[in-house]
Amino acid sequence: MTESHRNNKKMADGTTCGRLWRFCASAVAATLLGGCAAEQTPVPQASSMAAHVYEAHCSACHSLPSPKRLYYSQWEHMVGVMDGNMVHEGMKPLTPEDQRIILDYLKANARR
Repeated sequence: MTESHRNNKKMADGTTCGRLWRFCASAVAATLLGGCAAEQTPVPQASSMAAHVYEAHCSACHSLPSPKRLYYSQWEHMVGVMDGNMVHEGMKPLTPEDQRIILDYLKANARR
C-alpha cells in the first residue's frame, strides 16, 4: 500500500488516516511546546513589541515556549502548524503582519 493510499484510507467516522495523523502530530507538538511547567519562562527582549505579539498569540492556547526551544527552521514549520490549529479551533488565523513579526522575533532568538 502506498503512503498516499494509506493516508487517504477512510476511518469508521469518515475521517482519513492522513487527517488523523496530522491532528495527532499537532496535538503532540502543542503538548511539547506547552510543557508541564506552571510558571512561564521569561522570553528574550520581553518589553519589545515583537515579544508582546509573540506572547499574545502563542500563549492564547498553551504556556509560552521559550524561543530557544527550537531552531528557526523548526519554528517556521511550527508557526504554520499552530496557525492551522487556530483556524481548526475557530480562531482567526495570524495576520501576515503578525506572522512576520513572530517569525522575525523567533529568528532573532531561536536556538543556535
